[in-house]
Amino acid sequence: MKISDPNTSAAATSAHQSSRVPAAEVQGRGAAGRSGAAKSDQVQLSSLGSSLKSLAADSADRQSKVSQLAATYQAGNYRANAHAVGKSVISEALAK
Repeated sequence: MKISDPNTSAAATSAHQSSRVPAAEVQGRGAAGRSGAAKSDQVQLSSLGSSLKSLAADSADRQSKVSQLAATYQAGNYRANAHAVGKSVISEALAK
């Protein structure tokens, strides 16, 4: 059984953005705000949120193409290109 901790892997570290805030700037927050030691808080934000946001805002061209395909499919006139689908599936599998 393999257990991967995303907090310690190199891929997770490079996929996250880090920001450090000196404890002196965070006042009134526990011992770090009261002590004179140079402690810091750390915040990590993944890039997944921005990726999902960009996917949600599809271009007008893509929205019209999807609408056209949906109408064609609902009318029963959509015919998939078996050669193109097969080529795409194999290319995707080989890329991984």
